[in-house]
Amino acid sequence: MALCGREHGFFSDHEGAMRPLMEEASSRAGADLIACLRAGRLPEGAIPSQVFAYAFGCAVAAAHESEGAVPLVTAGYSLGLYAALESAGAISFREGIEITCAAHEIMKGACPDGGYDMAAIVGLEAADVESIVARGGRSSVTIANTSGPTSRLLTGRRDEIAAAVADAREAGAFRAVTLGVDLPYHHPFFLAGASRDLGAYLRTVRW
Repeated sequence: MALCGREHGFFSDHEGAMRPLMEEASSRAGADLIACLRAGRLPEGAIPSQVFAYAFGCAVAAAHESEGAVPLVTAGYSLGLYAALESAGAISFREGIEITCAAHEIMKGACPDGGYDMAAIVGLEAADVESIVARGGRSSVTIANTSGPTSRLLTGRRDEIAAAVADAREAGAFRAVTLGVDLPYHHPFFLAGASRDLGAYLRTVRW
């Protein structure tokens, strides 16, 4: 999956602060994350790509802090939660990598059969998206996150997500795309057990 295109330029401007973190994460991910950064694409494999996202978030925070910009509050969106915890000093960088990997493995264990995906729907009002989700034959689909008044993420089984995306395009969405992920991230039913197991894992972490 392609990155947004601005990551490499930011890395080049702040390489001194960012490189040590990206190199440490590369050894755990089993992939050259700096090469992926330069190529503008996420690494192959779910865990390497998630370690990349975590490490890059932490590295961006380190770059700002190297310039004297120390946050009073940090907050994370989805996977960014772990980078926010590291930036706040709640966990070490290495511990955050291990939590990121553990979270994915726990979710994968809860949904071993595959066949899941997520979708981004931009440009439709809440009622329109809710109507699309509620249509017959897609009982697995739910709204995972609301990113703004007209921006939502859906999660569920792959075939039902694809049908919802097609309906969103027909309804006039500015953008409606599947994300090509292998798990129903944030799904309240499919991942209920995973949430419990991740909670048990997190109670072993030294905060």
